[in-house]
Amino acid sequence: MVAVFGAGGCAKELEWLLHDLQEAGGTSMPVDVFVDRDIRETHFLDKPLMDEEAFFQTHANGDDLSIFIALGNCFLRRKVCNNIATRISGKPIFPTAIHPTVRADLRQGRLTYGHGNILCAMSIFMPDVSIGNFNYISLNSIIGHDTVIGDFVTIFPGVRIAGHVKIQDRVLIGTGAIIIENIRICSDVIIGAGSVVTKDIQEPGTYVGIPAKRLK
Repeated sequence: MVAVFGAGGCAKELEWLLHDLQEAGGTSMPVDVFVDRDIRETHFLDKPLMDEEAFFQTHANGDDLSIFIALGNCFLRRKVCNNIATRISGKPIFPTAIHPTVRADLRQGRLTYGHGNILCAMSIFMPDVSIGNFNYISLNSIIGHDTVIGDFVTIFPGVRIAGHVKIQDRVLIGTGAIIIENIRICSDVIIGAGSVVTKDIQEPGTYVGIPAKRLK
């Protein structure tokens, strides 16, 4: 069974990704059920939609589950991941889904990634990029060479990241933001849409503007 946690825009992008992947002759992973909190409908994208608590009660053993967490909020994505680890026993699979239009250097070792990642259409990954677990990289983003991305990072559409950037865990980068080369970003940071990061970010918080500065 393929279960998707989330029933919003990111879940729609994931469902599209999985459809295009199958059409391109890749792995077939049609969604069986969507899972969300406080549901008001019984279906989403013509598939069953289950309340999160009901799903945990009926799928306590995860040995037959493949799970995607399609939530743009990286902090909520980590919380859901922790809930799954607590409530589901066995060994559910957290696949990484890569849209067929993604461009990357796929020679051995030039792009490495963990589990639970979603890499959306038209994004470009330059050589020697390392990606951790449970990251969501949306449409038409560019990730520069020798960039390291931690866990639970969200990169919204049209982000431009230059080379030799290191992004730690739980970082959300808004649409159209730019990060120049050799930047380090600590964990638990939000970067506003259209912002330009020109200096290392060493303190958690929200950063906006050109150049990006921390909101007080």
